[in-house]
Amino acid sequence: MQRGDNAQAETKNSLREMNQMVERGAQMAADINIELTKQIEQLDRMADRVKDTDSVLKKAQKNITYFARAMECDMCMAGLLVLILLCLVAVIVLAVKKNSS
Repeated sequence: MQRGDNAQAETKNSLREMNQMVERGAQMAADINIELTKQIEQLDRMADRVKDTDSVLKKAQKNITYFARAMECDMCMAGLLVLILLCLVAVIVLAVKKNSS
């Protein structure tokens, strides 16, 4: 009878220890879930920042393209202005030579 009581007490102690271990495991899992939730939120914020940065980069690329085209247009206009000035100089030189002759 004593042997049965001892076996029963050992079983109860083992069950109590197993319950404590399960509770610690459950608490650890809850803590891990909280940390994972925080990390997921942080990743979401980072993803939002990346999307914002991507949007800003696209806008900047559009502006750079616009300014590059504007500069090309300005260069063409400056070239045409130089050609006009050369033509004016040529016309003046021809007019002066014609009047001299």
